Amino acid sequence: MNDRPDRKLTALPPRNVTGDLSRMQRSNRTPAQVPPLPQPTPSVVEKPKPKRITVYVDQEVFSRARGAYRNTSHLEDDKSWSQFVEKALAAEAERRETVHNSGNQYEAETGALPSGRPISDD
Repeated sequence: MNDRPDRKLTALPPRNVTGDLSRMQRSNRTPAQVPPLPQPTPSVVEKPKPKRITVYVDQEVFSRARGAYRNTSHLEDDKSWSQFVEKALAAEAERRETVHNSGNQYEAETGALPSGRPISDD
């Protein structure tokens, strides 16, 4: 009345080990010969990492600039909002250098700038 065949559960048979396995240990291996990395050419100068800045801008000016960026970035070849802002900063710096410094660049300033809100809203 039992229709099931008799089955035996078996595991995989053990592997047959052939040869000496002592060379498989890390201490017995010979080190791989790694070719030296090519040295960078001196003519290639790495560009410094961009400086992250935080500024407070009037909401109306921000909205206007953002609208100009979104509607013209494909025409002006702006790769990002950061590039748009960088170009605007460079244009204003160049304008001020032209007006106030005979077109000569001012020396780069690395010190901290005054922080906080302006004293008056004039």
